[in-house]
Amino acid sequence: MFQDTWGAKVKKMETDIKQQILDKSVELFAQYGIRSVSIDDVCQQLKISKKTFYIHYRQKEDLVTDVVREQCKAQVDKLRSLLSGKTALQILMEFIRTPQKFKPSVAQQEKHRAVVHDLKKFYPTIWERQQQFLKQIEIEGIGELLRHGICEGDFRSDLDVDLYLLFFQPMTDVFLENIIKPKVNINGRVVTKQRLYDFYLDLFMRQIISEQGLKKLGISPVDCTAEAERTTNNSI
Repeated sequence: MFQDTWGAKVKKMETDIKQQILDKSVELFAQYGIRSVSIDDVCQQLKISKKTFYIHYRQKEDLVTDVVREQCKAQVDKLRSLLSGKTALQILMEFIRTPQKFKPSVAQQEKHRAVVHDLKKFYPTIWERQQQFLKQIEIEGIGELLRHGICEGDFRSDLDVDLYLLFFQPMTDVFLENIIKPKVNINGRVVTKQRLYDFYLDLFMRQIISEQGLKKLGISPVDCTAEAERTTNNSI
């Protein structure tokens, strides 16, 4: 009995130390970048020996992998909490107004530029795995959202969710890449940020929302473009 209790305490202590290493690494990486922070730095901050560190992580790359995994989970959990208790239509309208907030991969790159730079340059495999994970989460989340909206009657019942998802990600990625530019040049034609917003929002309105959903927004099906322009003006 004593051995079982002691073993449980030791295991908890080891788990606590590993979490401390992880938390401190997240803090230091965010502040200085991954490349600039050594194992010695982490150990000194926590006042632990390198021997203790190596009990939990064989090398720095393993630590970086855990840090990235922890941050991905935190971003997904935060997003889920933001969406809790809302209808699919409400979530869609929030996404239309601020799409970058709903794409963890984009939000992360904007917030932690130094970390992103180091991941791409020194840990490309970890970076690629992270991006694939986040994109998969985004696609699964959008698919779930669309199916809920159809069940609620606010999205078109004839919407082909699987086919829509095939086009959703590249369409949204192109939008996010271009919306940060003052102007976009397409085949010699200059497209303003306002026009880019209008076109993107109009696509969402026409493709997804049912007549019931449009009525809840106080517009008729023929007024989709007008609503897109109104939403754009509130966003810029």
